[in-house]
Amino acid sequence: MAALVSVERALQRSVAAWIRSQLSAALPDLVVFDHWPDASQRLPPLAISVLRVSGARRDTLLDPQNVGHVNVHDEMPARIDVPVVTNTSSAIVALNEFKARWNPHCASTASHRSADATNVVAAADAFDQATAITLAIACKAALLAHAPSDVFHDAGDLKSTVTAPTPFDEPTLVGIAQQLRIAGNSHFVARHFIWRIRACELPLQLDVWAQYEAQRDDLMARLDAVLNADATPDLLDGGDPARNGLLLQLADGHDGVVADVLFDSPDLEDADAEAKRQEWRATYRGLAEFGLFIKAQSPRLARVKFQSTVYESTKVGVEFDHASVTHVPGEEPAEDLTA
Repeated sequence: MAALVSVERALQRSVAAWIRSQLSAALPDLVVFDHWPDASQRLPPLAISVLRVSGARRDTLLDPQNVGHVNVHDEMPARIDVPVVTNTSSAIVALNEFKARWNPHCASTASHRSADATNVVAAADAFDQATAITLAIACKAALLAHAPSDVFHDAGDLKSTVTAPTPFDEPTLVGIAQQLRIAGNSHFVARHFIWRIRACELPLQLDVWAQYEAQRDDLMARLDAVLNADATPDLLDGGDPARNGLLLQLADGHDGVVADVLFDSPDLEDADAEAKRQEWRATYRGLAEFGLFIKAQSPRLARVKFQSTVYESTKVGVEFDHASVTHVPGEEPAEDLTA
């Protein structure tokens, strides 16, 4: 499983990468850190560091809002187009069709990060009950290993699964073949829904380091344009021609998260000690504002409870003070009416 990057770290890295991309041509010797420079090593002649300020990120809790979705597969595979399984003959048709669709799906680099050569179905096509049972067992193993993998998918599919036991007769064969038919089609079209749950503020600090005062001032002048720009023209209708602050798309797995970063005017450190060390520094203090998003495979969060109070009278002469209704998706609503 690939290591995750926190949104705070992704923000630092994205700001550093943006500055680097804008200034590297004019200043090839510039080094841009997304962390505090190593104190045991001499600073480069010209450097910038982007840091998060010590202390907690400030969050405002929001009502979860579904703002979009991403498909598990980059390209939708062809569905397993067979009727409902009712007997051995239709189970054979469904299992052979599952294999015929599944193996090309695993091999597809248009759908996946890379081809999955491990979880293909090697069992022979079915022609009777015994070979259908063998094929069903192989298909189940392949799906359970491939679908949740985040090696082949940007995010695994945890919803498309088969719970039927190992088949041994016609009823159990029908059961697993029907589940494989449903789970295969579910996996092919699986998606993750994106929920916005918090508005976040993160204090940042940007430091400019140079050996000469003129170098530092030149870099500060260049940063005026770099730190007041819209770096998301493809996302936001071409972007603003001019703005206060930096509008930036985050990377490192936080695609779709846009941060609005505003730095104050810099504080200069021009003391004699810094001048003697040839360490001319300017410090910008800023604030990044962005949304925090999570992904869930359901268009609702994994478990959402809706509670409401309803004032009503069911019949003349009998009044209920309130009716408290709690509903969990997938369950029957439970009513608790208090007289």
